[in-house]
Amino acid sequence: MSLRKQPIVRLMDRSTYGHEILLAHPKDTLGVMADAGLLVDLDRYIVETALHLARTQQTRVFVIVTAELLATQHLPFAPDDDLTGLVLEITERSRLDIEAVASYLAPYREHGLQIALDDFGNGFNGLPRWTTLRPDFVKVRLSSGMEFFLPLIMDAAAQLEAELVVERVETHEQDMWLKKLGRDVRTGVLLRATGPDGGRRSMRSVGFAGFAKSFLAWNLAGVVPHCVIYADPRSPYRVWNRRMLVVERWADVKRMHPEPEWVCIDHEEAEVTPDIVIYGVTPDLARIETALGAKQQSLRPILFVLIGYEEAGVPWLFPPAFQPTIVVPWDMRQATSPLVGEPLTRRDPVWRAKFEQLWEAIQHVAGI
Repeated sequence: MSLRKQPIVRLMDRSTYGHEILLAHPKDTLGVMADAGLLVDLDRYIVETALHLARTQQTRVFVIVTAELLATQHLPFAPDDDLTGLVLEITERSRLDIEAVASYLAPYREHGLQIALDDFGNGFNGLPRWTTLRPDFVKVRLSSGMEFFLPLIMDAAAQLEAELVVERVETHEQDMWLKKLGRDVRTGVLLRATGPDGGRRSMRSVGFAGFAKSFLAWNLAGVVPHCVIYADPRSPYRVWNRRMLVVERWADVKRMHPEPEWVCIDHEEAEVTPDIVIYGVTPDLARIETALGAKQQSLRPILFVLIGYEEAGVPWLFPPAFQPTIVVPWDMRQATSPLVGEPLTRRDPVWRAKFEQLWEAIQHVAGI
């Protein structure tokens, strides 16, 4: 196990505001420690380390505090200690008597301790906790659909004198959109940087939408090195697949060691937000207009794949704005029987060349 620092930066100028302490550990380590009754001791050590860093490096340090540690009311310092720079994050995962927690933390807050509400809008971290705890920071994840609610959250943060920490801001478009919102609402907006020590994230993800999602995900995974597929258990991989690594739980993806460089996400789940979206479209004007509308509203880059269109000798009758990255044929025989065992991109050089072209476009968009 090891502790890692992840920068938190100011939105407007990217200057460092503080750091978040994260625990990196092998799979099942926390479960083993919980069974041994050592989890609270580990939590105390991590919180104590965070306070030491805040004092010695004269910086603000964010650290998650578990429900178990709060329930025991056994923080590793006295209420009258100087706690300047330490920010305890209340997670969304566990039920808490939040009024009792607020009362317990009150004397610590008088001596510099600050509180953050982690992953607001998920789990137990909703409005009742915000209004009762009155945190100094509210953390939100820029997931699908959040663009509709984030202006309201920013306005509430300004009214309640809390600063907002936005996670998973990974494109230039998202950054510019947030900057405009920050100027309009005039609240403090911070970002959690996208990788340990400010570096690029080690794992990136591609999502799929529109037509033939599983077909596209499987064939793309066939050309992307160090890639796994995260799939809904109801998807057809159990029928098709014999060679590709398919994982049905996101927690299992995160526990993989070494961590995969890329994940093809074939699973609609609010908790998992892809970096880039591949949108499958059939040669139908109405579907193409829908796809263009989705791209205009999305905070993430979208690349189109046109499926079932014969390129040779057929006039291009689609809107000029619709520029698919690749065009592939389609029939049910290609989607089923030829795919048994491994994707077409592992067996057919023509298909491999097309999806390698798509992979190059993904890397270009991702800035690799």
